[in-house]
Amino acid sequence: MQKRRHTLALQNVNRIIEELSRPFNDGEHIIYVNGDYGGSDDIGKPMNDFRSSKVDDMILEPLKETVNRYKNNPREMTAMCADLEKWSMDERSEGRAEGRAEGRAEGAELLARLLKLLQAEGRTDDVRLALEDKEARERLYKEYHLE
Repeated sequence: MQKRRHTLALQNVNRIIEELSRPFNDGEHIIYVNGDYGGSDDIGKPMNDFRSSKVDDMILEPLKETVNRYKNNPREMTAMCADLEKWSMDERSEGRAEGRAEGRAEGAELLARLLKLLQAEGRTDDVRLALEDKEARERLYKEYHLE
């Protein structure tokens, strides 16, 4: 099946309450820019340049000059790659930190649920085990289907 190309440069999206056929006025307004648009207007020119794999096929001079500088100047390319690598490492580091924080919160919540269940059943020895012994805690998670 061939991808259908839209000829509109921009598509405005407005939210509605479907059951009432009324606009949902939350102050948000979305405009989609069609990346396949090929016009020669103010939208078509940058879309052409963003799709171009060759600098010579680009239209807008400022973008053309910038891309040319980075693609054809080894020093600029090295600097750009270093910046991108640093940015990527920062993002990964931030993502790992967020993941660890979420994991700690989920682990604490899971342990709290287990301890409440054990306490409700009067299993005080198992409460102590769950707090002190990782393997015992894992067995209790499985017993209570808290995995």
